[in-house]
Amino acid sequence: MANGTFNPSGNVTRGQFVTFLWRLGQGDFHLHYMQIPFTDVPANHFSRPPVGWAHHNNVVTGLNATTFAPNANITREQLVVMLFRAYGNPFAENRLNNFADGNQVSSWAREAMNWAIVQGMIGVGSTRLNPQGNASRAESVAMLYRMVDRLNIRNDVNPMAVGTNRNVIGILNEVNRQRSLVNALPVELQPLLNHAAQIRAEEISRVWGHTRPCGREAGSIFMDMGYVRSIGGEIITGSLNPVNSFMNSPPHRRAMLTPDGHYIGIGMFGNYTVIFISDREIFNSRSTLSPW
Repeated sequence: MANGTFNPSGNVTRGQFVTFLWRLGQGDFHLHYMQIPFTDVPANHFSRPPVGWAHHNNVVTGLNATTFAPNANITREQLVVMLFRAYGNPFAENRLNNFADGNQVSSWAREAMNWAIVQGMIGVGSTRLNPQGNASRAESVAMLYRMVDRLNIRNDVNPMAVGTNRNVIGILNEVNRQRSLVNALPVELQPLLNHAAQIRAEEISRVWGHTRPCGREAGSIFMDMGYVRSIGGEIITGSLNPVNSFMNSPPHRRAMLTPDGHYIGIGMFGNYTVIFISDREIFNSRSTLSPW
């Protein structure tokens, strides 16, 4: 704060929290970030570049098409949704039933809240989530710290550092740019595939190769989740410039550019990146996975 204090119990506005996220993502800036649909975030507002960054990278969508409400206090579920989207919409099992007010979480925040609970970012040692309650400055910083700590985010593997090669959105954009060059349709991030790719990235940091530490083949991860994945090879690399590495490997290039691909999952751990590409049939094979 301006007077040399932190004010841990004070509220955090939506504009302030987006700025926290933007700074964690290394303050990436492009002029087109200033072009946003929100009429209540003027060009001279401190959060205009961060809001532009968040909007262009699908971290925020606004309260409606033209309203962001940068000066409104951010709620706990709004905060969690921003973290969830910044990290690439990863999959998580349903844990809301473990909390007395889990049914009070808004429908648009349920996936994000499940993810935050699983990662130990919210609800630890508590029976309530207080989803519509305002997030304090201390809570906001604590959740950011837990995301950095629990998800192994460092400067070289920061999924929110848009503009670098080591991030989910940046990799997605580059994959789709390469696909456009061969007239293949763009792929979309899919939570299940993100979750599987993240698990595999952690596994190959311990045992390099397309065989899992348990000795089973890589695709068994989907059987463990109650799905059967139908196409696309597992794409892995230890390179700090993963898409270039994939493009220089003919099998990886074919898997990444397959015209049958519709969905993508991206996982990163340490210096390792994993990409899964799948067609739509993955959603027709669901069996025992917990509700989203």
